[in-house]
Formats: sequence, C-alpha cells, structure tokens
Amino acid sequence: MTGPNYDPLYRLAPERSRQSPPVGFEDFWRAYPKKIARADAMRAFAMVVQQATPSEIIRGAIRYAAERKGEDPRYTKNPATWLNKGCWKDPSPPFHALPRAGPWQSNSFDRSIVAQLHDDGDFDEVVARIRQQRNKKG
Repeated sequence: MTGPNYDPLYRLAPERSRQSPPVGFEDFWRAYPKKIARADAMRAFAMVVQQATPSEIIRGAIRYAAERKGEDPRYTKNPATWLNKGCWKDPSPPFHALPRAGPWQSNSFDRSIVAQLHDDGDFDEVVARIRQQRNKKG
C-alpha cells in the first residue's frame, strides 16, 4: 500500500501510542508548569483519574504552577511524577509564602488568581478568569 496517507511507521507503532488522551488531560497539560514526557504524563493521568476527578487534578496543577512561579524550573517535578505521587492532594502554601516572579517565567498564573483559589471559589469561574487574563496579555 502506498500513497500520500500511507505511513509505514504508524503501522509499526504500539497500539497505546495511537490512543487519544483521557478526558481532561489537555486541560491538565495546559495548566501544568513543566512540559516534558507527555506520553508518560498521559499514562499517569489515565491511572489517577480513576482516583480523582479531572477538575481536582487540574486544580492541583494550577496550585502547583502558582507555587513554582519564579522558581528554578529544574526543580519543578515532571508531570508524571507529580501525578503518580498524588501531589494534586497537597495543601496550598499560605498566600504570603508564594514566591515572587523571578528570572524563570513558567506557565504560571497571576497572584490574584491564586488568591481566589484559596477562597474555594467555583473552579469554572477561576478557569474563565485565567483565560481572560491570558487573552489580555497575549
């Protein structure tokens, strides 16, 4: 079989690599501050989504991104490690303990958004505000 749509490597690829990401994974990936080992993160997300809802995991990723803002990205956990260790359940640090922006600008969120997360506001409302702020900046 030949033609413009034929890809011999696709036929040889393991079946699991052709699967679509689990529901909520793309939102998690956008929120998480370190973009590395996507396939490992996707497998880990598929496992932990059986223990928690995607929105709980994404909330944790948003908190972690805020904690890591301004910190050296070398010390930010890889997403699969963060998921496998259940870090989305970790409590948030006090607002005053969050670092200030430094030379390392990661995919983090504004401090005002983090303050709103501590009030246990509606998650969808927080995500909408994050998207609005990103649209204003970009």
